Formats: sequence, structure tokens, C-alpha cells
Amino acid sequence: MDRLRELPQADLRWKHRVTAARQEADRVVLQVETPDGAYALEAEWVIDASGIASAVRASLGIQTTSAQSEDRWCISDVRFRREMAPERWTWVSAAFNDGRAVWQHQMADGVWRIDYQMAPDATPEKISRPDIVEQRLRAHLGDDVDLELVWVGPWGYRTQLLDTFRAERVFFAGDAAHVFSPFGARGGNSGMQDAENIAWKLAAVLRKEAPEALLDSYDAERRPAAAFNIRTTERSARFLAPALPFEKALRAPCWTWRASMSSRSGWSTWAGCRPPTATPPHPSPPAMVRRCPTSRSDYRTGGTAPYRTCCAAKEPSAC
Repeated sequence: MDRLRELPQADLRWKHRVTAARQEADRVVLQVETPDGAYALEAEWVIDASGIASAVRASLGIQTTSAQSEDRWCISDVRFRREMAPERWTWVSAAFNDGRAVWQHQMADGVWRIDYQMAPDATPEKISRPDIVEQRLRAHLGDDVDLELVWVGPWGYRTQLLDTFRAERVFFAGDAAHVFSPFGARGGNSGMQDAENIAWKLAAVLRKEAPEALLDSYDAERRPAAAFNIRTTERSARFLAPALPFEKALRAPCWTWRASMSSRSGWSTWAGCRPPTATPPHPSPPAMVRRCPTSRSDYRTGGTAPYRTCCAAKEPSAC
């Protein structure tokens, strides 16, 4: 925002909401609502990055392909009374979560986000009940871990892809154009790539340095990228929640191989890459093991243990 304020071309208008758009031969007319009343705004070109509930897209009647996932999750944000190692942990098939996935990572203000995958038929009302949340946390962390529950949020996701990212003088970017599942953090990254792609092209056209035909390449380049991201994130979701028994069987060799490679390489080891029969860390997961450090955290004592020359000597047991 500070950088935008420095740019003379930028005009930030707070509490102004676009409610509709109308295409004309040489312009787009936007209807804008504000606390002081409504007004019309004309623009030669419009980039709509107003998100999944875009009023511009709806008013122009742009067709979209969407699908609702059956995957269900529930976030528990907690603060631990004692300091925890700042590490991200992933369990693909956690015994303490009925064989489903769990993410655990630190956020700001000492808050840890623990995201539990739920059964496909789970209802938001039930999985967010305080007693159910408490049971889930205790099964994961143990009864003796002192923590404060900050926030609980059940959620699901859907995919969405516009049939075209350009409608005459309007271009759609970010969630207004495409919606992915969160696996891989592709949503925000893809939105930035959309903006970079259309910004320089539109600037070149406005400066008369390129023909308007250049703008057609935005849809030609960015829509296939969005379709690829949807396929990729759907595969990640299917890996975490196999729909059929044979898919679970296919996942098992990958699990075993990753656990083996993790222990041999000296790189980071995941609790999620351990065999399903492994006992979950209690009360907190072990520290990440990095290639040949001088010491490593000992999660059983909370201190440090001398790190032998395991990488050089190829001794996985020492790692």
C-alpha cells in the first residue's frame, strides 16, 4: 500500500464496492457503491481481481466450470504454554487422526495452526464443537500438554475455472478467474503471475507500443496454467484422501520409499513419512534433521545431543 500511494497513477478508494459492469464499444462502465452513495466509473480497460464472488463476472454472464470437493478439514489454532521449536510438520496418515492427514506449523504471535483432515461426511457443526476439538488435540498432543485454544475453523474447498479470462475490455485475474485447493500454495502465487502477465501487455498497448491483439495472449497463456494448477492440486488432494482401496495401495510404496530416503539422505525427515504404525511424537514432534549440522534437537529431553559424523560416515542411525 505504501508503494501504491507513491505512484501518481494509482488511486486507492477505500470502502468502494463494484456491484456491476457494463461493456460499451470503447469503454467499461462500473457501478460503484460507497457509504456516501453510488456512482458510475468509466474505464478503457478493467482488470477484475475481486475474488471468487466477483460482481463484475456475474454481471457480464461469464461462464465458469466449478466442482465442490468432498474433502473436509478443521483448523485448531493454539498457543502452547512452553516454547516449541519453530518447525513445520506434516502427517499424511496420522494414527491419532484415524489415518487422515494433519498439518502443523507456527504462525505469528506465538500461535500454532494445526489443520486436521476430517471424514468426507463430517459436518462443520460437529467437528468444531469444543469437546470434539479438545478430544482431537489431546489424541494428537497428549493430556499433559498445556495449551490455549485460540480459534477453530472448519473448512472445505472447491475448484473453479472461467471459460475465458478475457471478456472484450475486461480481464479476470486471481480468484476471479480460477480457484484451486490450497495444496501447494498455488492460488496466491498464480494470482501474482496473472497480474504480471497482463500488466506489462496492457501498459504496452496504452503506450501505443503494441497492438491490442497482444492482449489476447493473456487468456492463451494464463488459462492453461490455471488448468494445470487445478489438475496438480486435485492430484495432491487425491493422494491425501484416496477415494478407492486400490489408490491407498498405490500410495503405500511411495510412503515406504520416502521414509527410507528421508532417513538415509540427512535431509529433513517428516513424521508424515513414517510408516503408519509409527507412534506419533509426544508431546511435540522431533526437530527437523538437516544435512550434517553440528547438533540436533533432542525432542525427548528438550535439549541438544551431539551430532555424530553420520552424513560422512553414512550412519543413518546416528541421524
